[in-house]
Amino acid sequence: MRAFLLHITEHAILGRSERLKEQTIGAEVLGRKPNYDPADDNIVRVRAHELRERLNKYFTSEGLGPVIKLDICRACSVS
Repeated sequence: MRAFLLHITEHAILGRSERLKEQTIGAEVLGRKPNYDPADDNIVRVRAHELRERLNKYFTSEGLGPVIKLDICRACSVS
């Protein structure tokens, strides 16, 4: 989860949205082969869902009142 969060945060901040594709994240962060088929292996979507849930839980409990809140958009296009 940490590697996933760091990867998407770093690339979002640096304006490298082309690196925030499902297949790229699967290969660079989750160890899938560069040519894996995200339609057959939904690991990125599963991990994004888990990360979204963990962030939501944190920011509704011990993370109440932080200066910055992270939110991973559901409507973002992942291809």
